[in-house]
Amino acid sequence: MLALFYRKLFIKYILLIIYFVSIIKSQKDNDEIQCSICNHKITNSLFLIDEDSKSALESKRKVRFNRNVIIHSFKNPQKIKFQVITTKRANLICEENEYEESTFFEGFSWRICTCPVCGSHHGWLFSPILKYCDTIKNANKTRCKDRYKFYGLITTRLKDSQLTGEKIDL
Repeated sequence: MLALFYRKLFIKYILLIIYFVSIIKSQKDNDEIQCSICNHKITNSLFLIDEDSKSALESKRKVRFNRNVIIHSFKNPQKIKFQVITTKRANLICEENEYEESTFFEGFSWRICTCPVCGSHHGWLFSPILKYCDTIKNANKTRCKDRYKFYGLITTRLKDSQLTGEKIDL
């Protein structure tokens, strides 16, 4: 009798685990961030990060892509305004050439990145500039060299179901 009770309890426990795993998997799928043109999976909201920028016109915390993230507003040298979120991973193709001038994130060089399916410009890959780290005082130098690469993604180039549920045309 006691063995039957434990068997039923074990089965309920296994079913509960299966249920929670399916919820987590569906949540990960729901958090996909796609290209607004071709629906290619660019990243997942689980990879969004908050990277500070001193050159942003404005930085606000907003709920986008199922996360509370910092959205930076920038104006490029051609005077075009746009908003950017940052992520540690992105399924994009990035140019080989790196540029240090006109960077949106101090101490980082940048490369243009495009969607591998439709070719639309989605943002930039930012990489730490090592010579920039050498100019910093010793206390911050170690922290500077520990910096990592990250992507800056233009928000209007990303499909956001929270705002419209549809693709955004450029």
